[in-house]
Amino acid sequence: MLILKDVNKNTPGTVFKYKVMGTEIGLKIKPLTSDISETLRKENPKEDDHTDALIDHVLEGFSGIGDENGPFGMTLENKKRVMNIPGVDGVPGVSAFVFNEAKKLALGIREMELKN
Repeated sequence: MLILKDVNKNTPGTVFKYKVMGTEIGLKIKPLTSDISETLRKENPKEDDHTDALIDHVLEGFSGIGDENGPFGMTLENKKRVMNIPGVDGVPGVSAFVFNEAKKLALGIREMELKN
């Protein structure tokens, strides 16, 4: 059975472990529905602003990512940097993974998979 959850912008994220470039990182991903996307578009009508709002919404948090100065702080600019990590060796990039999981979370597919 496909379990549809009642989700909105305030639904908390789920933490996923994702291996990218040989390193495991943590990504806290929130569900994304067409209703949530439309609400964000109304609040942010300019395309760049809407894209930023989508990223800020779906990527609630991350861990295990930084630079020579230490771990990244949780800012929109750093979320965008994380989302731009490319895929290598057939592994999807972070942005493809995050948006795919956000859509699955909106449908409850992850819960269905865990029950089987």
